[in-house]
Amino acid sequence: MNLSKKILLSALTGLVLLGLTAIIISETALNGLVSKQSDLIRAALMAEKAEKLRNLVEAATGAAQAMYQRADLPESERQQMAMSQIKAMRYNSKDYIWINDLQGVMLMHPADPKLVNRNLSDLKDVNGKRFIQEFITVCQADGQGTVDYMWPKPGEKEPVPKRVYIQLFKPWGWIIGTGVYTDDVEKAVKENEKQFAGTIARQRMLMLGSIGLVMLLLGLALIKFTRATTAPLQRSVAFIQALSRGDLTQHIDTRRQDEIGLLAQELNQLVADLAKMMREIDNGTITLNA
Repeated sequence: MNLSKKILLSALTGLVLLGLTAIIISETALNGLVSKQSDLIRAALMAEKAEKLRNLVEAATGAAQAMYQRADLPESERQQMAMSQIKAMRYNSKDYIWINDLQGVMLMHPADPKLVNRNLSDLKDVNGKRFIQEFITVCQADGQGTVDYMWPKPGEKEPVPKRVYIQLFKPWGWIIGTGVYTDDVEKAVKENEKQFAGTIARQRMLMLGSIGLVMLLLGLALIKFTRATTAPLQRSVAFIQALSRGDLTQHIDTRRQDEIGLLAQELNQLVADLAKMMREIDNGTITLNA
């Protein structure tokens, strides 16, 4: 393999590696963009749900506060009236608000009366999370907050993500809360990813096309550079080969201002010196013959 092919092969190999690196980096950036987009949408939807739940729980807590401030009725009667009002606060046709105490005893549950007066503090989800106990922990620490856990929808067996918002009503030691299933959030995220996939595909094609065009232009530049570098060397080799055969009439173009041009100048000077030496030898031979 001659020098030009070696140089060209090395340069093209480096160019291919550079192109592959650019593709990998760009693909990673696109995937990161999709992931970031999904995270933003997921966070926004979850925050929206949490805000709605917070407003509902605050309304229920307000009803309890209003009954607590009444002084014309016994406390037990006021508590029952507050529970009745909160029990009637249905939304989305089937969602509800419940009340449990700081020991984990369910005080009011509109959807499942069998749970009332039962201590549910040891109740766990499919992942072993004691979510009732976590309601208590969050309310004791912050007075309110959200808790996520896995629980089957009514009439179904497969657990799905659920988020609840709870708030402590300190005068009666009530934890008032409500929750919604959040599997629709992931469905919305997946749907957005499908819609976003078209944009990503176009960006990917544009990226690959740009990288391909840049690699093509660089490849052509490398070929031109390689030829421009090795062609003078090839002419220098031919020049020396002619010189070795005794041809002192050769001349190399010395218009280049780099190392190759300097080599050509030195070779031209070498030929000129040899020609001068040969002329002097010829003249000396003629003189000796005379």
